[in-house]
Parts: sequence; structure tokens; C-alpha cells
Amino acid sequence: MMMRSGILVLLAMCLSLTVGRTSARKKPLTITEELAQLKKAVIQLSKQVMLQQTFAEERVRNEGSSGIKIVRAVETGLHNYKSATFLGPAAFACHDHSDYDRTIGLGEMSVVLNGVAFRTRHNDYELVQPSRTSSLQHAVEDIPFPDVPPEVLNKPTVPEQIQEMREWFQAFYKQDKSIRDYSKYFKPVMCYLEGAWTLDENIEEPFFSERHWLDAKSWEELQEKNRFITYTGVKHRMENIAFLPTTIVSVNMTSGDTVYAQWNYRILCNPINFELPLSFFHQEDDLSYRVDSGQTMKESATTRAARFKLFDPTRQQNNQILDEIFASIPGKENHGANLSYTVFSETIMTAGTEIATSHSTLHTIIAPTRQLRTVLEGS
Repeated sequence: MMMRSGILVLLAMCLSLTVGRTSARKKPLTITEELAQLKKAVIQLSKQVMLQQTFAEERVRNEGSSGIKIVRAVETGLHNYKSATFLGPAAFACHDHSDYDRTIGLGEMSVVLNGVAFRTRHNDYELVQPSRTSSLQHAVEDIPFPDVPPEVLNKPTVPEQIQEMREWFQAFYKQDKSIRDYSKYFKPVMCYLEGAWTLDENIEEPFFSERHWLDAKSWEELQEKNRFITYTGVKHRMENIAFLPTTIVSVNMTSGDTVYAQWNYRILCNPINFELPLSFFHQEDDLSYRVDSGQTMKESATTRAARFKLFDPTRQQNNQILDEIFASIPGKENHGANLSYTVFSETIMTAGTEIATSHSTLHTIIAPTRQLRTVLEGS
């Protein structure tokens, strides 16, 4: 027993001497050294915060494609099909605003775009297109309306003009040019939502609307109002609050300076420069709406809940008609800009061609050695 006690005392003395020597060798840090360590820690934490945003976006990408997730809810009830998804009950919360000039009704909605989840304000966007004469970012112009057919204008009375115009609508509905050649007067337009990380320090309205605008004077005010809405469950009655995230996009590993980016989006339209047959629109079967309403596919086709996919059965899968339409939509600097790209030492080609991207439009792109489907500008 005494032998064991002696060993314990000896070990304790050795440990004490070792600790004492280590403490004696370690000098206290100077203020400059402490500040340098703190600066290094802040830089590393800032970089990790930036990488966490990348991780969050990648996880969202893995959960599904870009698109509309949830629109405003107007139904109440205990059944699952009463919940709002991309139907609520109108597809994408679309509605009529013929009481306003050039205004297309579109409610607020939660969206995922290339991994970025955000929520819009009530949109009600206008029928405008990217400018064809200005390279100023976000410059737009009105989409010109097609002319009234002269066969209508030449009728001597208003009732006769109305009857003649009905013939043109009938021809378009039946897609029968033998009734009237409607192709010059029924022009298709693609309306789309695009988003991007911006460096705008001052709050910027996503796009003009006669009816709605962000109810905040700064990004910080918008963020605080979002926190209040989220935690209390209340609703902004005018529906003018959007959730638009902020992220760190760059950290200087020497100075520690960080660059913040603000997410923003806009909705606008662009004319389609070729005829678009109605047969290319294929109705989707949304059971959540049909079960609740008790409607057949044919009955629901004439409601605002009708949702369609655009598909040309005569085309190959990797160069569908939607790709061609998107290839006519310009980027941030509008028509006439140069968007040629070299990625990983490879020239980016327009899908289905050997032509390098060298003009202003968005693209589904294809690399020379492997197919790579994406859309530039995050749209």
C-alpha cells in the first residue's frame, strides 16, 4: 500500500513539473497578436458562413427542380387537398386584371430558382419586354399589340365588327386558318421570372406594377418585417412584403473584407417570333384541384386552375421548343449584348448546334464533349 502511495506521489510531482515547464515556456500574447488571432477567426467564420449558404442551396437543388412551390392559400378545411401548392386554386395564383392597363394578375408565391428559395410580393406584372434599343440594365419597353384585322375594321357597324371578330377568335380556337388566317393577329408571348444575386446596397423594386410595391425603405427593414410576419403568423394586408435572402459571396482572406449580395427577381415578357400551335400545350392532371372541385379533366381545362406543359412531339428531347423560346430571351443588358462563354477551357455552344454563344440571349447550352443543360443569368 505504501509502495503504491509512493508511486502516486512521484507521478503527481512529475506531472506538476511538466505543467510548470510548459507554462513557463508559453508567453502571454500581445494585443497585436490577440487581434491577429481574432481577425483570423472572424475571416474563417465568415468563409464558413459563405460555404453554409452554398450547402443550403445545393441541398435545395437536390430536393427537386426550380419552380413555384406554394401560392397563397384561399381554401380552408382538414383535407390535404385543401392546402395550397402551386394551385390555390388558380394555377400559380394567376388572375384577371383587365381593369388595369397591360397588367397580368399574379399573386405572391414561394419560388425556388437554382437552389435559392425566396418569396415574392404580390406581383401583378405588366406586359413589357426587355428594351430593343437600350443596354441599360433592366430597361424595358411595351410589347406592341397586334393590329386589328382589316376585315373587322372594314365592317360598317359595330355589331358587324363584333360578329366578324368572333370569326377570328373561332378560327384561332379551332386552329383552322380556312375560317380566317389568324397567324398575323394572334401573337404568342412568353412571360418569365428571372432572379440574380445583386450588389445593390439600396433597396430596388424588382419591377414596376401599378398595384404593388415593396413596403420597405431598406433591405434591413424588409428583413425585419419578414421576421415579424414569420414569427407572429400575421399577413401583410396589401401583400407587399417579399422574402429576398442576403448572402456573403466573397471573403478576402488577407483583409477579412466581405462582400454581401442581395437576391432580387423580376417578371417580364418577350414576344415569341414564330407560330405556337395550341396542340403543343398538354394539360397536366392536378388531382388536388379536381378532387376538391369534382371536375373532370375537360371541365377543369377552362378554369384558371388548368396547368399545361409545352412540348413539341416532333422534336428531340434535348432541343425542345421551350429551349428555342428561351434562346430568344435576352439577359440583363437586353438585346445586342455579348454573352460568349468559355467554361473550363471549353467554348459554350448553343444547344443542338456547333455555334458558339455570342449574342445577348439566354440559352440552354451544350459543351463540346458532354451535354450540359442550364440557363444563363439564373433565369
